[in-house]
Amino acid sequence: MSQLSSLLKIWFCAIFALFAPIGASANSADHFHVQSPQTGDFDPVNLDGVWAFAFDTHLEPEAAIQAFQNGELKSIDVPGNWVDKAPRSRENPFAHGKATYVAHISLPAVARNDLVLTVPVIRDAYRLIWVPLNEPENARLLTQQGTLKGDLVPAVQNLTLPLPFTGEGLLLVHVRKELMSWGGINLTPIITTARAAKSAFLIESLLTGMAIGAMLLVCVKNLLLLRAFPRDRAARLLTLLALGATLRAFAATDMIETLFGPEWHSLRMRLEIGLIPVLCSVALGLHQVLLPRRFPFPVHGPVHGLGLSLTLGILVLPTDYLYSALIVAQAYVFVSFTPAILHLTHSLRNRVEGVGGLVLAGCFCAFSAVHDVVSSQTIGYEFNIVPVAVIILVSVYGQVVSRRATAALSRARELENERAELRRQHSDALHKSRHDHLTGLLNRQSFDWQLANSFAEGVAETRPTAVVIFDIDHFKAINDTHGHPVGDLVLQSLANRLASVSLREPDRLCRYGGEEFALILPDTTQAEAVGLAEHMCNLISEAPILQDAPRLSITCSFGVCATNMTDAATPEELLAAADAALYDAKSQGRNRVNWPDKPFIQAA
Repeated sequence: MSQLSSLLKIWFCAIFALFAPIGASANSADHFHVQSPQTGDFDPVNLDGVWAFAFDTHLEPEAAIQAFQNGELKSIDVPGNWVDKAPRSRENPFAHGKATYVAHISLPAVARNDLVLTVPVIRDAYRLIWVPLNEPENARLLTQQGTLKGDLVPAVQNLTLPLPFTGEGLLLVHVRKELMSWGGINLTPIITTARAAKSAFLIESLLTGMAIGAMLLVCVKNLLLLRAFPRDRAARLLTLLALGATLRAFAATDMIETLFGPEWHSLRMRLEIGLIPVLCSVALGLHQVLLPRRFPFPVHGPVHGLGLSLTLGILVLPTDYLYSALIVAQAYVFVSFTPAILHLTHSLRNRVEGVGGLVLAGCFCAFSAVHDVVSSQTIGYEFNIVPVAVIILVSVYGQVVSRRATAALSRARELENERAELRRQHSDALHKSRHDHLTGLLNRQSFDWQLANSFAEGVAETRPTAVVIFDIDHFKAINDTHGHPVGDLVLQSLANRLASVSLREPDRLCRYGGEEFALILPDTTQAEAVGLAEHMCNLISEAPILQDAPRLSITCSFGVCATNMTDAATPEELLAAADAALYDAKSQGRNRVNWPDKPFIQAA
């Protein structure tokens, strides 16, 4: 209980530190000095701090110089949101409009052709002007991105601009904000060398490419995992989590507005913010699937319900209120993460396999969230680690799900092997129940079932069915003279010899009982059955049945009957007619084939 209390205290302290205000605005604008050393590397100058600021106007160079020198401008933190420094009204709650930022900068006395100004993100459209402090008439336009009048076109972000000027001056930034509730200079401009800017751009591009590639690999791996285990809930949730994280990473960039126009801004913002509670809810559900202890409904039910409500609300909110929804979505991250941390702590304490990696990845995600929110207030998102943390978290989830799926696959293979063995045993048992163990022929039970089937099919399709029944002549004398083992050997040898008879696929040869055998011949007339019986009779008697001592020869008597020559209405009557014909064959001298010579023969 004490451990749980300590964990909650630490967690609430982290939340308080996260949302507490960081720093305070200065009352006067900073003066940025750019030094140009004779030797050594050039030290980049981050233009983060306090700038001069004027709302609802785009100051011309002369007016900007005069207002700056007379102290008529307000101050504002850069990077930062101008909402708190601009007048708002019920009709314009997020201070949409235009404004001018003014930075007081001293450049080196000797111009450097390799000096550049890197401009990361300014919302929504902007214009940059360099104004020499003592020569405002020589102001130079550095760039204009987007439209400052008329239909809004968003600015192209992350530019590098040459800065071949000297002396003291003002950097004017004219901004037009109409889309974003968070507007103005969002990331810190930097004065550096072209070489350093190019190196930084290459490193950033490399890291971004690596992050995108890693996320795509994770998505592909999860899709393959889902294809292999489509019914595994963990695989489905993990795939949804990876795809959602990839989609949100894409939505968090300005690429959508750049490619498709500003009218897509609202949809992009809704995707970026609305996916936060969705991903948190999916991650919480994945925790429940992967770890043995399940949350009771009073815990996970409200959390999932709150996430769903928040997502639906974000989809219908006016665009101006989306940034406020972002703060609520960030708070929801901690609401959903708290039971997940408790869940992981319980699993770690119970030494659940694979939970250690999840704990480390979860802690790194929490740290990265705090780091990025703090950095947004101090160094302007110069170094974001949340995307890296998300990739690591999803990768760890994927590893856990993969091990879980591998174990399930191994168990499935074991079960399949057990099932195959059971099927084999069942098949063996079924074969033994249907076949005579001595001769390998069908037994009496199978004979009765096959005869009933063949008779019914013959009646339904108006086709004749024939039955041949035969037994070994004087078989009792063989048993009495040579013993039962020799008698069994005779039965086996007879079955082997009859195997050489060319029977059709539906024909069935059975051991009827003792020394009696029977043959079922579907779709066979009595004449055809008699011909086959005579062939079998000759085959049996033409050579000794046992070649070794004792050398024995046997004969058989046959009774044949088919439905086309009798009035048999049932299988039993047909069998009785064939049995009567067999009785007549024995009484007439044995070793012969007999069949009814009148419509119906009463069984003897």
